[in-house]
Amino acid sequence: MNRHNTETLTAQTNTPHRRRVDVTVLVIHSLIVLSVTGFIACVAMRPEVVLGRSESSLVPAGWTAPTGAIIVCGLGLLALAAVPMYPTIGLWVYVILAYGFDRYSPEYDLLLCSGLLECVAALTALGWAGWMIRRRLRPALPSGLAWVLLALVIWVGISTAASLLSGGHWRPSLRHHPVLFVDALIMFLLSAQFLKHRRDYCLFALILGVTLGVRSVLFPDKIPLCNDLSGLTVVAAPLVILAAIIARGKIVQAAFVLLAMGLLWVLYQTQNRAAAVAVIPVLLVLWLQSRRKVLVLALSLPVILVVFALFTTTDYWQRFADIWREGPRLGGAQGRLNIWRAGLKMASDHPLVGVGPGNFAARIGDYSPALARCEPHNNFLAMLSETGLPGLALYIAFFFGAVGAAWRAGRYSKNAWIRSAACFIAAALVAYLTVGCFLTRHTQTLGYMLAGATVALTWKVPGRKPTENASKTGQGDVSNAHSGG
Repeated sequence: MNRHNTETLTAQTNTPHRRRVDVTVLVIHSLIVLSVTGFIACVAMRPEVVLGRSESSLVPAGWTAPTGAIIVCGLGLLALAAVPMYPTIGLWVYVILAYGFDRYSPEYDLLLCSGLLECVAALTALGWAGWMIRRRLRPALPSGLAWVLLALVIWVGISTAASLLSGGHWRPSLRHHPVLFVDALIMFLLSAQFLKHRRDYCLFALILGVTLGVRSVLFPDKIPLCNDLSGLTVVAAPLVILAAIIARGKIVQAAFVLLAMGLLWVLYQTQNRAAAVAVIPVLLVLWLQSRRKVLVLALSLPVILVVFALFTTTDYWQRFADIWREGPRLGGAQGRLNIWRAGLKMASDHPLVGVGPGNFAARIGDYSPALARCEPHNNFLAMLSETGLPGLALYIAFFFGAVGAAWRAGRYSKNAWIRSAACFIAAALVAYLTVGCFLTRHTQTLGYMLAGATVALTWKVPGRKPTENASKTGQGDVSNAHSGG
C-alpha cells in the first residue's frame, strides 16, 4: 500500500473520532455558555445580587436594565457558543459590549459589576481551547510582544498581591481593574492568531465603526464632551479608512467612506481636545509611511490649511483657547497638571510596585484632598503610579514595540494590502497612545487588539512558507501575512 493510500485510510479511520471530539467540545462549551448567560440574566434583573465588587453601588438603587441592553448582551453571550468553530466571534462580541455603551452609563456600570466582560473573555479563551482541541493544535506565544505582554500581566498580578499584603486600602476602580489586563492578553493573542486576512480587517472596522455610529445615533445628547466616544472614534477612524482602501467592490468601499465621514463628524461633535490633538500624529504617521511624500504633501497641505482656518472659527477651537482660563477644574490644563504632580509624588513614594493596579483614584486623595477619586488622565502616569517602574517599562516596551513592528511592515512588506494595513494600524496605535497622554485608557482592550493585529501581519510562522499559488491570488492572505514582515 503506497503512502497516499495509507494517509487516506488513516484520515477515514480518524473521521468518526474527530466528529465525536467536535460534538463533545461544542456541547460542553454551549452548556457553559448557557449557564453563564442564565447567571448574567439573573444579575440584569436584580443587580443587587452582585456582591463583593468594590463599585457595585455605581448602579442606581431601583434601576433596571433596559430591554435593548439585555437583548444585546444576551445575544452576544449566546453567540460565544460558536467560538470553537469561529474564534474571532469572541473578538467581535467583546468589541460590541465593551464599546457599545456609554462609559459613564448605568448599563456600562452593570457590565463592570456583573463581570460580563470577564465572562466574555473567559468564554472566548475556553472556546479557543476547544478550537485547538478539535484541530489537535498546541498553544504557543506568537512573538516577542506576546512575551512582553505576558510579563506585564504577571507583574500586574505581583503589584496587586503586594498592595494586598501591604495592608493598605486597595479599592481598585472597576474601569481599570487588574483583571482587565487578563482580558487584554486573551484578546491580544486571539488577534495575533486570526487577524490575517483582509476580510478580517474589513469586518473589524465595520463592527467597531458601526458600534460607535449606532451608539452616537441612539444617544446624541451624550456626544458633546464625551472623552470615551472621542478617544474611540479617533482610533477607529484609521481602521475604517483602511477598510475603504482594501475592501473589494466599489459599493463596499463607498460604504466604508461614508462610515469614516460619519465617525469624523462624531469626532467633531464631541469637541474633545485630546482627540483633536491625536489627529495630528495620525496624519503625520500616514504621511511618513507614504511612498510619495512630496506629492502627498503638495496635495494635502492646501486642504489641511483650509480645514484648520475653518476650525479656528468654531466652538471646538474656542475650547483650546480657553484651556488656561478654566482654572483648577479637571477640564482645564491647570487641573491636569495638579493631578500629574500628585501622581508623580505617589509614584516616588511607591517606585517598585506602585499603589496597586486601578488604585490611583482611591489613593490620590492622600496626596491632594481636592483631587479625591480623580483618575490620572495619563496612561504612562497610571502605569508608573499603580505598577511601579517595571510596569511602566513593560507597558512602553509593548506598545512601542507594536508601533515599531507595524512601521517596519508598512515600509518593507512586499505585499500591498499588508503595507496598507500595517500603516493604518500604526496610525491607530499612535492615536491610542496620544489620547492616552490626556485620558486614562491603559486598560482599554482595543489598543491590545491592535497590537495583536500587528503581530498577525508581521509574524512569520516557523516552518511555513507561502505557496506560489497563494501569493498570486487573493486567497493567499494568510501566507502572505506570515511573510510580510
